[in-house]
Amino acid sequence: EAIATGDAGTQEAIDKALGRLRQGVSIAGLGFNVMSAAMQPLGITQSIVRVGAKWVGKGVAQYAANPIKAAKDVQAKSEFMRNRARTRFRELNELRNQVQGQTVLKERLQASAYVLMMKAQQIVDLPTWLGAYEKAMSEQPDEGRAIALADQAVIDAQGGGQLKDLAAIERGGPAAKLFTVFYGFMNTALNLGVAQGMSERSAAKKAADMLMLYTVPAVLGYFLKNALTPGDSGDDEDLLKKLAAAQLEFLFGLFVVGREFAGAAKIATGT
Repeated sequence: EAIATGDAGTQEAIDKALGRLRQGVSIAGLGFNVMSAAMQPLGITQSIVRVGAKWVGKGVAQYAANPIKAAKDVQAKSEFMRNRARTRFRELNELRNQVQGQTVLKERLQASAYVLMMKAQQIVDLPTWLGAYEKAMSEQPDEGRAIALADQAVIDAQGGGQLKDLAAIERGGPAAKLFTVFYGFMNTALNLGVAQGMSERSAAKKAADMLMLYTVPAVLGYFLKNALTPGDSGDDEDLLKKLAAAQLEFLFGLFVVGREFAGAAKIATGT
């Protein structure tokens, strides 16, 4: 049978093993992870590039004035935003769509594992949506159009886990999916950078966008992790080296396989 079918059975067994490993990697890395949750608001830099600082600022102001009301209003208008907590990234979308092999304990564990992360992500998603909605309405007072554009702005700026929002490499086989766990957000950053680079904006504006996309989050991320990590804070004599390592690590993370060598940044900078 193996000769006739080309040894497909072995491949299927490996695929199942890789799939199970990938689901375990995702929940182990992101589930109940305070650091990952704390890092989510840094994604606002991508929203600023995609929507514009003025409009994101308006969205932040609306959200800050009454977060609960803002969330209810947005979710009332947008089905996409109502489902956002279940479709934010690929593995979460897959877990919430599982219907087989789900015990009550497993279902509750999976449902609660990403709650903290999704609540933190909401701090970025809602202002992004509100700002994009206001921008679209100012251009053309058509609510249906504005809602659709606001939904797309959130996907473009923050990524999404639904099939239509995944890059081709994220839709590959089990091995490709295993090597693209946690990649969705960085892929979004890469796409935004390419889009801005191909735009007709001035060189100065493009440079500002690149700094906002690739340098500001790397620097802020370093300081945030350093502040939240218990232990010896150390001295600042090697701060520039550490920031350089953080910058290189972020840039490595933009590319599949390349990000597997992000540790080389620490070697190159002597940190």
